[in-house]
Amino acid sequence: MVCKGKNYFPTGPVAAQTLEDTISVTIDITRGSDGLIVGTAQVDTYKATVFQTNKNDNHVVFVGDPHIKSGLRTGNLDRVTGELFLDLGMFGGLKKGFLGTCRPGQKLF
Repeated sequence: MVCKGKNYFPTGPVAAQTLEDTISVTIDITRGSDGLIVGTAQVDTYKATVFQTNKNDNHVVFVGDPHIKSGLRTGNLDRVTGELFLDLGMFGGLKKGFLGTCRPGQKLF
């Protein structure tokens, strides 16, 4: 999927610096049982992570490493609307996140 949105860097309770960005998300389903779908997700150039969702739920939850300083810590994707949120840790002394909307990528061949 291709996701267009903004990187944001909170600078206060209601203020943030933003920077437009486009990232890619690739999801690979590895197994599913008991109503749970589990697999891996590659989000842009970040380390691949695990995801999980319930077959009846529209939200995919990315389970990264919450202890790393910078990189994909957690995120969620709405399978219906394509809305994506990522917690990307700290960059340059500021917290970094991504908010955007994903659409299926275009076939090249």
